[in-house]
Amino acid sequence: MLISIAKQGPLAKLHGTVLVVDDVESVRKQMSQILRKAGVANVAEAADSEEAFEQLLAAPLVFAMVICDLEMGPVSGLQLLRLLRTGDGIPEALRKLPFVLATEYSAPAIVAEGKALGIDGFVAKPFTEGVLIKTVTAVFNNSRAIHSQSSKKKVVAWQDPMAIGDPKIDEDHRKFIALINAIEVINEKKLYAEIGVLLQKLGQFSEAHFLREEELMVSVGYPQVPAHAAQHRRTAKKFSEITEQFSSAKTVEQQKECCLLLSEVLNDIFVKHILKEDIKLKAWVGKNSSTRANRSFSDHKLAPESKGKAKKPKGGQDIEYLLPSYLEHLTRRLEYNIPEMPPPESGFTDFDKICEAAIHRRIDKVLLSFQRSNPDIIRELPHNFMQSKEFAWKFHEVVSKLISPSIMNSRQIRALAGNFDLSKMDTENFWRHLTGVVKEAIKDSWAESWDQFKLIESRKSGDVKVMLVKDRTKILRSMLQASNDVDYDLPKIGNREIEIFKSLLDPYNDWWLRLNKIWSIIHDVYEQEKDPRVFQQKAREGALRDSLLDAFDHIPELWGDFLILACHYVFPRISTQFLESFATNFGRNEKAREAYIPYTLHYLREVRLHPVIRLRENNEEAVWQDQVNQLRSYLTGRTTGHPGIGNDDW
Repeated sequence: MLISIAKQGPLAKLHGTVLVVDDVESVRKQMSQILRKAGVANVAEAADSEEAFEQLLAAPLVFAMVICDLEMGPVSGLQLLRLLRTGDGIPEALRKLPFVLATEYSAPAIVAEGKALGIDGFVAKPFTEGVLIKTVTAVFNNSRAIHSQSSKKKVVAWQDPMAIGDPKIDEDHRKFIALINAIEVINEKKLYAEIGVLLQKLGQFSEAHFLREEELMVSVGYPQVPAHAAQHRRTAKKFSEITEQFSSAKTVEQQKECCLLLSEVLNDIFVKHILKEDIKLKAWVGKNSSTRANRSFSDHKLAPESKGKAKKPKGGQDIEYLLPSYLEHLTRRLEYNIPEMPPPESGFTDFDKICEAAIHRRIDKVLLSFQRSNPDIIRELPHNFMQSKEFAWKFHEVVSKLISPSIMNSRQIRALAGNFDLSKMDTENFWRHLTGVVKEAIKDSWAESWDQFKLIESRKSGDVKVMLVKDRTKILRSMLQASNDVDYDLPKIGNREIEIFKSLLDPYNDWWLRLNKIWSIIHDVYEQEKDPRVFQQKAREGALRDSLLDAFDHIPELWGDFLILACHYVFPRISTQFLESFATNFGRNEKAREAYIPYTLHYLREVRLHPVIRLRENNEEAVWQDQVNQLRSYLTGRTTGHPGIGNDDW
């Protein structure tokens, strides 16, 4: 999808941000709508003079004009103007910033005071669309506005009020400001071809930053995580669309258009997201700083065992709990096996080979995310196929023999393959070097190749529906069949399985980082609700369920089933009884739930055929409850040792 800057209207050349200040929301929205219709790309809003001043002071060179109501709190529009023009320590850019006053009163005294302060224009309320546009256009064209728009370089500077109090996020925001300024340098020097490098950095940086910020919001209990995350996804989509447009640009003018568009988008994000939305986190970060500190307890080395209950901390250090050996595991985070990706391969001289290897690597990142395991827990039934290393090996073979040839034989891909410098590419950065056209061609060829395996619906006599299996699908089934019944569980491959196989490759998105962050959040919430350590506060009942349901919304729909099953194989107290309860979130009956979590339901049906599984889980739960009681008794001083063990044994 290509984006066009092509704005219409008399204010299309106003590239800065116009700040609309009014304490009546309907008036603000009306002004903003009129300005956008007239061609203003970036419009910010403030509900009062204090909010306006904070936005202006945080980014003085971002704004091109202020349109401000006269009567509002905590100070009037004229008082705000006086502060900007004559206040101590006001940046020079704000002293000269064009200022329009919107007022119902045209008293000579107000006009005279405004002119004395160097006001640039008045708008009488109630105003019409034509009057507002005429006034803003006149101000834009006067000497001060012209000077503001023709400055050689806009520089956005970091200001302390922008900080939210989390070092990593604040550092990210500093980097974001540096990227804004870099774009302005590119525009100033007309080095439009250089935008490609910046877009690559921006894509990598924004993905990591968004995940860090969402993880922080969850950790501090911020209540607006879904809405904030949705803004992140919309922003990422904008970056992706601009990157695709730049990849298709063939002239300097088209590259310039991308630069101008990116500059507007970045400034818009800075004003509306960082200064207005991210800053709301400041109160939550400060309020929850002590709780978040407790989560790092496991990073501290424990002292040798003693009979004391807790070692008194020095200064602001965490408490070190000293427990007997049979409870010592409760001072450590739950441990399990987390697969790691091997380093990327390079040195390819053939596009076909590096393309196939890069496809394998991107698929492996998804499959490895579901292959976590915990050797300390018992699960009698085999893994599902997405959790199996053997399935991953077999799937490699299927891709190499049945899918890759179709992709490489695509006429469009063959025509474009020679345009890339393979010496700079490896299996990790391969996708970042591709243009949007090539990515789309690979994506289409991948999907079309898998569609060739789909079963065909047919009707027999009596209008009975049957699914016809193609010969090539029989070959696919044979290649992916488990070597024995205990290796992994894969139903007879049908159209749903083929859709899952299709979902494993996404040329536009690398799911590795996001999936790992989701696991990290689930791990935290699991321990806090279901298996808390001595250094953790217990989470509310249902927190784990809600975290899992939220995770379903942040990954492809077909993967949620495998996430909950993978958690079952990693976390001891995510039992089959938890799975039964969790499944009720997807419908009132099993038929309704089948559309969302068919593999979990299949697993639970198998569990019901093996009563020993529930018996084992009940025994394990009894042991866990006994441990909790022992810990409680030990910490309150009601016992001095493990039942049946002398005090000298620990």
